[in-house]
Order: sequence, then C-alpha cells, then structure tokens
Amino acid sequence: MLNKVISYLYRIKRFFIELNVVVVIPHALKNLIFLYRYRKEHNNIAIVILCEHIGDIITCEPVSTYLKKDQGKNVVWIVRKSYKSILSLFENVDLVLDVDCLSECIIMKYFMKSFEVHNLHFDSRACTKYLLKLHNDNKTYSMTNYFSHGSILETFSTTGNLPPLKKKPHLLLSNEDRFPQLNTKFVAIHLDANEEGRKWGVPNWEGLLKSFPDVTFIEIGLKPHLSHISNCDSSYCGKLSLVDIAYFINRCSAFVGIESGVAHYANALRKPSLVLIGTYRSFDYYVPYSEWENNFFMLHHNGPVSEMPLDRVLKEFEEKILPYLLLY
Repeated sequence: MLNKVISYLYRIKRFFIELNVVVVIPHALKNLIFLYRYRKEHNNIAIVILCEHIGDIITCEPVSTYLKKDQGKNVVWIVRKSYKSILSLFENVDLVLDVDCLSECIIMKYFMKSFEVHNLHFDSRACTKYLLKLHNDNKTYSMTNYFSHGSILETFSTTGNLPPLKKKPHLLLSNEDRFPQLNTKFVAIHLDANEEGRKWGVPNWEGLLKSFPDVTFIEIGLKPHLSHISNCDSSYCGKLSLVDIAYFINRCSAFVGIESGVAHYANALRKPSLVLIGTYRSFDYYVPYSEWENNFFMLHHNGPVSEMPLDRVLKEFEEKILPYLLLY
C-alpha cells in the first residue's frame, strides 16, 4: 500500500515538473522562426542536435566537417547555452542555436520535420530539468551499450543517421596569446570528473607531483585540490571559460588527467597526453576517442581509476611525458 502511495505521489510530482516545460516554449519558437528565415537565405541546411556535454561535443566536431566539406551543407548546431561558446572554435559550423535545456529541443524537433536533422542523442535521452525525453528513430545504441561498439564519435554519428565517422576533432584557434604569463614549460593536469568512478584520487595526484619536483604542474578544473603542493599552481581553477581552456591547453607542454572533457581538448589540439582510464559503468574496457596522435597515450586499468597503482602512472609519466618536457 505504501509503495502505491509513493508511486502515485511521484507521478503527481512528475506531472507538475513536466507541466513547467511551457516556460521554454517562447525561446523554442523564437529559435524556430529564426531557423525558417535562415533556410530561406541558405540552401542545403543540415541541423545537428547535440546539446551536451563538453567532451561529447568536442569529439563530435568531425560531424560538422563531414556535413560541410563532404556533403556541401550549411551546418546548424543546436546546443545548450552553457556549451555554446566552444562551438565558436568549430570551423565548419555556420550557425549555432542555443537552448536552455533538452526539452526545448524536443519542442523544436517536432516542428523541424521538413529539415534534415541529425539528432546525435540516444533514444529517450531525458531532460534533467523537465524530465521529458528526446526520442530518436535510430535505436541502435543506448547508454548501456554504446562503448561496446566503438568510440563516442562512431556511435553518436551513427545514431544521427550518418556514417560511423572516425576522425580526430579539430579546434580552430587564433594567434591570440591569452596566457602570456605562462612562458615556461608546464604540464596541465585535470583531476575532476562528473562521476566519482572516473577520479584517480587526490593522494595519488600528490604522489605524482611530489615524485617530479622539478616539473611545473598547473591544475585546472572547477575547484583546486593540489594548491598545497609546492610545484603546482592551482590559481586557474574555476577561472577559465570553455574557450579559455582551449587556449590554455594549447599553451601547455603536455597534459595529464582522467578521461574527461579536458582530455578531449588535449586530443583535439594534438597535445602530448597521458589519460587515465578505468572501468566505466558496465564497460570494462573502452576507447572514447576515434583517432589520436602518437603522443596521445591512454593508460587503461582493469578496475576503477581510483585503484590504478601510483607506481604504474609514475613509470608511464617518466617514459611517455617527461621526454616532451626535455625536448621542447
């Protein structure tokens, strides 16, 4: 009886949350009007829907290159407002439309049936704000199986009814030097992840930094964790925009971090890198990247990243990353 009452209350709560989706309708309609006007001025419009997250967006940059260069399309990319700025570094995106949440995409998609739309989200992707689900006619992949079939780009592009693309992403940076004060060699490090299971643990990072006291490390991320280490500068934490991160990573001599959005910046910018990857959800072994340079090293562990031995990372850092600090 109690379970039935709880279930009933949950359905009522869900109903009122979904009812609030009406607040995004005006912005959705504004985007639609702009989109229809844009189509009148430009031929061969192709719309990409990929709203989040930063690593997924960066690694799927080749979708825009394929549509623009190979298919001759004018590429429109729909993305959440908080991620919009990174698309300014995508050379082959002609127009960016920002949405407040995934539910706004659901409303827009209903009125875009006459457009060529490539929805890269897996079927039934839920809006975290209003609980509505974005459906996809292509149901080949889901969050439970996608890493069993290839990289993020391969599965996402296939989900969007495109060929299974296998290309390195590219970020187009200007010659602007946003960090002139960083005029020495340093290793950029990134500890944070959206999920605890992808973190290596602060004590391990402390061990890494203390083992190489002559190397300058600069930590980036939302919060500082290693400011107490003498050869680590954590002053940039929480201060970099999404575009700033690109210029910062481009300035570093090498990158070391867990598998996260920042690692995708490093891959896109062809930086010498050591990326720590462990088991993730139901995936014992996975490779998120489609292509990478010979200086981009993925260190896999058969278990959670937190259990990756420090000695193993020290050895890989000395063999794979340290030479780049000595050469350049």
